[in-house]
Amino acid sequence: RKLLIPSTIFCRLCFFLYLCSMKISTLIKILFTVYCFATLSFFQPLGLITPEAAKSVSYLFMMAIFGLAFMCDNEDGLLHHRQFKSPMKWLLLFICISILMPTITRTEQSLLQTAVATIPYLSYGLYFALRKFNIEWQFFLRLIVTMAVLALLTHLINLHYFPNTIFGTPAEEYDTDRGGLRLIILGFNYVVLLFFVAAAQIKYNKGKIWWVVFIVCYLLVIFSYTRQHIAVCTVLGLIIIASKVRNIASRVLIILSISGCALVVIPKMDMFQKMINLTIEQQEHNEAYNRENVRIMAAKYYGWEGFDNDANRIFGHGVPSYTSKWGSEVKNMADLEHIYMADVGWFGLNWQFGILAVITMMVVCFQAILRKNSYSTAGRYYFIWLFATGFMSGSLLYQYEIVVTVIALCMIDYQNEHKLL
Repeated sequence: RKLLIPSTIFCRLCFFLYLCSMKISTLIKILFTVYCFATLSFFQPLGLITPEAAKSVSYLFMMAIFGLAFMCDNEDGLLHHRQFKSPMKWLLLFICISILMPTITRTEQSLLQTAVATIPYLSYGLYFALRKFNIEWQFFLRLIVTMAVLALLTHLINLHYFPNTIFGTPAEEYDTDRGGLRLIILGFNYVVLLFFVAAAQIKYNKGKIWWVVFIVCYLLVIFSYTRQHIAVCTVLGLIIIASKVRNIASRVLIILSISGCALVVIPKMDMFQKMINLTIEQQEHNEAYNRENVRIMAAKYYGWEGFDNDANRIFGHGVPSYTSKWGSEVKNMADLEHIYMADVGWFGLNWQFGILAVITMMVVCFQAILRKNSYSTAGRYYFIWLFATGFMSGSLLYQYEIVVTVIALCMIDYQNEHKLL
């Protein structure tokens, strides 16, 4: 026992010296990888890792990355390409301003509570740290492949052992109304980004293995049983693959042919029939009770009805903390009315951070989508997907999804700087 304490100190000292000997960019990669896992609660195996513990780890590693970026110079001494520098700076400024809003407009939530609740949104700032050290596209590719493979494996294991959920999702959070067992896929955004990477690689004839990756990712999108993701990924994937053909008339013919076959075949499939029936039943239920669709109700509230004054419309309400009285009231109201920010991401962003933050985030999307000489096909289509589905999901609001957006931004910059297709 006496020998154990000195040996432990020695091991820690050796580990510290090893970290000191690393290149800063290598250390950043390690910290960022752990951070990505922590945002997913390390896939929460058997509930052994609580979301609170994983959240604390993610905060710690994010601050460590920011600290290194602030204190250290990059190894090559160059200022690397940052296409999104200006709008991302403004976005972070508006997020920081929103921290003051609950204290200014009400007294039921302290400044400290708001600051802690806002930390996940500071993840957008990782873009600057990663670009400062010019983290390469290949690292991000390996990372998203790893996360997507783990998303697939954990989902298959959950399906196999259901109703005993091994990873992440509690067994209660499922439904079977869409033609199959719908469970939350941990790391779904990594699958979507890899889907577009694979489609881009196919477009530029980078190898047959990418067809396998493309098909597997698409199947996982389908078996998420999420209608908006299936629709948007299908359309965008078809456009990218069709763009392999240089002749415009042939492209149109391919798209029309596949679309025609899809319109004939898909409605006959049991899964899609049940999704269509579910949509019809939801509409009939709303009409019977004279209610609007819950997403329309949420969009109206978080878009323009739920504002106290003009200052809130411009800078938002701030992020509610569920440890505060005000945060509890916000949660209870959302549960009572069934209107959630996560169902309408763009409007949720507006309610929390104001219209100026929404505009700057849209500028980021449009810069990624509309730049003519961009070398990043995958990045462009990822942001089309993000923009479109952001009206019907929480991709802009959750920490584990924000980090995928940051990865996409860094991949776009690296590809444009190094002219990589």
